[in-house]
Amino acid sequence: MIAEGEKLVHLRGRAQRQWVMGLLDTGKRSGAVAAGFKTKLKDVDDHDDFTKLLQEHDFRIILMTRRNTLKLAISTLNARRLFEHRGQWNLQHGDAGLPPMRLERTQLMDCIEVCETKEAELRSFVANLNLPQLVLDYDDLRGHPEQEMNRVLQFLEAPSLPLQSDVKKNTSDNLREAIENFDEVQHWLRGTPYEGMIGNT
Repeated sequence: MIAEGEKLVHLRGRAQRQWVMGLLDTGKRSGAVAAGFKTKLKDVDDHDDFTKLLQEHDFRIILMTRRNTLKLAISTLNARRLFEHRGQWNLQHGDAGLPPMRLERTQLMDCIEVCETKEAELRSFVANLNLPQLVLDYDDLRGHPEQEMNRVLQFLEAPSLPLQSDVKKNTSDNLREAIENFDEVQHWLRGTPYEGMIGNT
């Protein structure tokens, strides 16, 4: 199996199609049972050509989502902070995390809005592909990794394999550990759709 990371972000125009075609060719030559890659919709230059490319080669789409929009927004802000401090978007095992962050109300609410807009755009794009798709929720994957990865392998018609990642979680699931002004943020969210997403621990 060949699973590539976010390579399209470094490419532009036709080079994106050429890279995908090269990946497919490598998969065929190596006899891989599946060859694929991860991308964000914002990193795709030509959505129409990308749609044609996926449809031409009968791609199977794994849609990564997150039901807890608040945690998604906070993880997004924390990833930006990590990049600003260290030039990396993710932690690897052995890396020390950053101390809790202090949030501003406008900053947080703007990020939530952006996350919701991007999620809606992504779901619309995937729906219009008319290709087989599997929805994989981040929190389900965190809670039941073996079960969820078995779903992925079955979807890809790939044999069961032990899968591991070097990526380490950057933002604690316990948001009180991740946010310096947790009580203040909790107060901001009262009466909003996100009130129940912050937790009390």
